[in-house]
Amino acid sequence: LFLITFGPFAIFYFAFYVLCFVVGGFAITLLFGKANSEKYLEKWEHSFLPSPSAGLPKCIEEMKEEARPIRIDRRLTGSNMIDEPLQQVIQFSLRDYIQYWYYTLSDDESFLLEVRQTIQNAFIQLSTRSKEVDWQPYFTTRLVDDFATHLRVFRKAQQRTIEKEDQKQKKDTVEDFIDAFFEVEVEMEKEICRDLVCSSPKNEEGFLKDLCEVLLYLLL
Repeated sequence: LFLITFGPFAIFYFAFYVLCFVVGGFAITLLFGKANSEKYLEKWEHSFLPSPSAGLPKCIEEMKEEARPIRIDRRLTGSNMIDEPLQQVIQFSLRDYIQYWYYTLSDDESFLLEVRQTIQNAFIQLSTRSKEVDWQPYFTTRLVDDFATHLRVFRKAQQRTIEKEDQKQKKDTVEDFIDAFFEVEVEMEKEICRDLVCSSPKNEEGFLKDLCEVLLYLLL
């Protein structure tokens, strides 16, 4: 019925009409969008908002700019006689342990600056807390007493080892002296014995870790 009514070319006409409709709608949409875009762009140009950055070209320009000189506060303890050697220690540590591998990855100095600032802040905190400690009683009384006690324990352990008759090998003598030393330490200190800390690498490592954590908490 469709072919009889509109003829044999009706299908081609229909397809042509549909194509014209689609192309016309697309053209109208394009023209309408272009007109609105120009209107909004013209309105935006006369606004008081700052112009946006150029994006990637702007970033490239900033990267090409010369790096600003880095200023480092070299004061640590307030004394130049102490600060200068400490700064040399920090510089040599960075050179020997960080710079030799970091420069193979990047030339940016910001990471090295942050590491240096962190180390300097640690020294500053350590210096500040150390000034709050009354060192005179410790060095004149407690440290001297501890050293004298250690010498007394050593001499008693040495004397007790010499009095033993079964000293056949040097190895056994050393082991006997160590056992005698800690026995005398228990006798003199009553409740303190450091044999596990001094003779076991695992216990020594655990003790040093705990000591470092306590010092970091107290000093930093």
